[in-house]
Amino acid sequence: MIRKGISLFFTLIILSTFPLVALPYPQITTLQRGDPLYAQLMEDIEASYRADATGDARPPLAFFSYTPQEGEDVFSLSARCSLPYDTLASLNRLDDSSLLPDEPLLIPNQPGLFLAIEAESDLEILSVAMLAKASEGMHILIRSKDGSSCPFLFFPEKRFNALQRAYFLGILFRLPVRRSILTSSFGMRRDPFTGDQSFHHGIDLAVPEGTPVMPARSGIVEQTGYDSVLGNYVILSHEGGYETVYGHLKSVNVQLKSPVRLDMIVGSVGNTGRSTGPHLHFEIRFGGMARDPQNLLPEISK
Repeated sequence: MIRKGISLFFTLIILSTFPLVALPYPQITTLQRGDPLYAQLMEDIEASYRADATGDARPPLAFFSYTPQEGEDVFSLSARCSLPYDTLASLNRLDDSSLLPDEPLLIPNQPGLFLAIEAESDLEILSVAMLAKASEGMHILIRSKDGSSCPFLFFPEKRFNALQRAYFLGILFRLPVRRSILTSSFGMRRDPFTGDQSFHHGIDLAVPEGTPVMPARSGIVEQTGYDSVLGNYVILSHEGGYETVYGHLKSVNVQLKSPVRLDMIVGSVGNTGRSTGPHLHFEIRFGGMARDPQNLLPEISK
């Protein structure tokens, strides 16, 4: 699920050094004012917000380390630190709000978006697209506990846009059919016709023939047609470089290049093409590469 090597060449300039906050980062023990480091963090964050309001300079960028406790997530830490969850998620390269107990996180002393120079996750790649036209960010190096360093850009005034927010919150897509049964997952499986191992680029959702198929997200009809494997199919394109594929349809209800809203019907479930029975074959693609729909559909998440 990770695509590596997407570099921010559009923002880089030749630099001999990057600003670096040396290890070890100050370790906050508890998110209470009685902890002097937490108190210092909160003073800096409050000063940053005041500076933004008055036009003054923010405090120098600094980082603190904190080990989450059982039951804490990005949203609870965001509230305790008066920082947007976008800030914590982007700095720590998180794709969702869950945290691992005993796995240290970095907390900055000011709000903004952080983006690794080498974007890896889908969320970071979406951020590359969003920030392509932004003013150049601050170049910094973040050191990990093993001593390695990772170059980042910091954008003090930025927040997740609607697309990034939907991805992080797990609401970017919805199930295209109701009351379905997942009969085949994404990945390697035994081919139902040949018995050989083959890669399944989507998921299969069993529902009665004729069940309405809704768009997983609003978009544009990119392709429709008939394929010997997919049967009658529809491909929708979506903002941010995503596509969704709907296969084995009995009927197609949309026209090529037409806009599709969430309340529209794309087609109906069928048994066309290389199919063993009525079901919907559903794919999500990002940048032309297949993604596991179970990671992007909260209703059937793993």
